[in-house]
Amino acid sequence: MDPDAQGAPVSWAGLEPAPAWLDAARELSEYWTHQQRLRDATGRPGLAGPELLAAVLDTFLRALPFTLRDTEAEAGTQLLGMVSIVR
Repeated sequence: MDPDAQGAPVSWAGLEPAPAWLDAARELSEYWTHQQRLRDATGRPGLAGPELLAAVLDTFLRALPFTLRDTEAEAGTQLLGMVSIVR
């Protein structure tokens, strides 16, 4: 598969067709999230290797512009953590 080929939209990243790699990254982040929940529930260590974690966090960050598209904020507003907005 060509990772740069246009595919279906990835709902949290926008309404336009997305490259195949972004859909694959979405699948990875879904898998990782579910694995983390299961590991937390069973007391097992998380999947926190640097290569995997970097890919998952990069995927999550790509969702922010579309997720926050309707959020009004003044210039200079910053996100703190994953939930707080400072104005």
